[in-house]
Amino acid sequence: MIDGHEGRTLDIGCGPGIMLNDLYRRGFEPFGFDISKAMVKTAREHFLKLEDSTPFLCVADVENLPFIDGSFELVVCAGVIEYLGQDYRALQEISRVLKPRGIAFITVTNALAPFWFIETIAKIVGVWSKLVSYVKGDAPFPIARVHIPSSLVNMASRVGLVEIDRAYFDFSAFPFPINVIFPNLCKRIGMSMEQLSRTKLGFIGRGCILKFVKNR
Repeated sequence: MIDGHEGRTLDIGCGPGIMLNDLYRRGFEPFGFDISKAMVKTAREHFLKLEDSTPFLCVADVENLPFIDGSFELVVCAGVIEYLGQDYRALQEISRVLKPRGIAFITVTNALAPFWFIETIAKIVGVWSKLVSYVKGDAPFPIARVHIPSSLVNMASRVGLVEIDRAYFDFSAFPFPINVIFPNLCKRIGMSMEQLSRTKLGFIGRGCILKFVKNR
């Protein structure tokens, strides 16, 4: 979905810099930030070990981006939106820092995936992290929201972002808690189901990648 694009690219919530590295290898000019100082530090160390040109990195908040209007040809926002309290402010900022006709990729957790109704309901009522913690015995996950992709598309249109493509990911034939108890098995089967990502059955994927163009 990113083929055919180039230029200055912002990775929102860059974490340890894995996607930044991929963008750099593909010829983009990557910029990245994360709300976590530890993640930004890890990303810097990651690039130093590679002995490559280190991209611009900083600590920042997606709802208050420290960049001027029209700074980027492309923005990637993966695994971030669902951890915010609401969507509109982040979408506004993404649109603001994009150049006219710039491209944005935004991922969300798909609330309409039929095999994930237990997870969806649990996230809506706010007990999902506790259920996962109970099954896995780990610390609770951060609270995440689920989205109806078309609802986010409608909201994005209010800030000048128009959907031009869509693909689904994170497939599994097994609902919770089987997917948590047997993660490797579920991952293998899920990867084989990736071929459905851009078909009419794509909506069974738990995640959705939305591709937007800025029309103003």
